[in-house]
Amino acid sequence: CSSVRRAAAEAATAHAEHQGARVAVRFDGEGCACSVDDAELFVVKEYTVMSPCEPKSVEGGLLLNAIKDSGLQFGVVSMTLETLEDADEIFYADHRGVTALGSFNGRPLMHILAEKIAAHL
Repeated sequence: CSSVRRAAAEAATAHAEHQGARVAVRFDGEGCACSVDDAELFVVKEYTVMSPCEPKSVEGGLLLNAIKDSGLQFGVVSMTLETLEDADEIFYADHRGVTALGSFNGRPLMHILAEKIAAHL
């Protein structure tokens, strides 16, 4: 199952790169965003960090602790396209660290809180 998931992530990234993007935000069959570059997705709106589910990976768990250590609120919400288009920041964490997206659908994004959270890791 892991190799199938990784192959799907690589195919999504290749498609995104073909369209001029650096990473792919993947959506499930019901139109809810679930991951970026095969890593758990986090979205910031004002001073609340949200994710489509409780973090399951080691990196996601560490990130959740850093979010709480940073004094920020955390919530689990359904991530639709509209949620992402309204976000102040979108980021993910994997073995390389915290990566903030510079834009989403052509709209520039900030990375202020992602950097603050990364500093607490």
